[in-house]
Amino acid sequence: MKKVVLVDSCCNLPPDVFDQYQESLSMISMPVHIGNMDFLDDHGKTMSHKDFYDALRQGNLPKTSQITPTHFYDYFEKLYLEGKEILYISFSSGMSGTYSNSVIARDMFLEDHPDAVILLVDSHAASVGYGALVLKALESLETLSLEAIADAVERERFNVHHVFSVSDLMFLKNGGRIPPALATVGTLLNLKPIMDIDLAGRLRQKNKVRGKSKLYQHFIAVIKDRYLPEKSAIHIGHGDCEADARELADLIEKTLGYDQIIINPESPTIGSHVGPGMLVVSFLGNERA
Repeated sequence: MKKVVLVDSCCNLPPDVFDQYQESLSMISMPVHIGNMDFLDDHGKTMSHKDFYDALRQGNLPKTSQITPTHFYDYFEKLYLEGKEILYISFSSGMSGTYSNSVIARDMFLEDHPDAVILLVDSHAASVGYGALVLKALESLETLSLEAIADAVERERFNVHHVFSVSDLMFLKNGGRIPPALATVGTLLNLKPIMDIDLAGRLRQKNKVRGKSKLYQHFIAVIKDRYLPEKSAIHIGHGDCEADARELADLIEKTLGYDQIIINPESPTIGSHVGPGMLVVSFLGNERA
């Protein structure tokens, strides 16, 4: 049987990766509501990234929903009927119930189709970190069994590092990630929270800096301390601020000498919770603490 890696729309990978692995990479989309529009997040096809972030700038507050067990069941059935063995690598269970819903759907599907092969791995990652982990799995498709790839992903997921900050603290406040008072004070003082993802796959605030220059220096320090270039490229995700992302990439290359850098905008699912101006750097390195 053919092997397929299934991801959800919280996985940030460039379109050319989906093109390169079009027979072995598939994406199940999360629902998004903004303004008077409901759509499935298909990484900018239904609603362009620019239109989405412009809608946020105009004051529209988006909502996202988990992928339901029924939706998972139907998608598993689609891939099963195509003769594929499935490895679903999910968005972190520390930030969403989507992984739990995939487990429910998998168990239901195997009752109806006991010959199906459906493996599930909780990435404990998000955004471009999730993407870096999936890209590592895709590179092993020709040489490893699906079970071996799943085992490798489970081992490697705790070596995925994320460091990010946002431009507008109110999106983190609205999502319950930071207290309202901190969002108000931080905005007035131009404080940028520095956040990462812990071993349980949950967001946590690590530090605060004032201004873009100090933020970039923090990114550089984390990369210098944690990055292992033989494991992955450096991935930069952005909330419709490509110029900032490229400025950061240039600084990384100039300061540290790393030029394997992948830049991609954040999908509406992630963008709903971080807003315009968000920057995130992810990579594979030594084990995160």
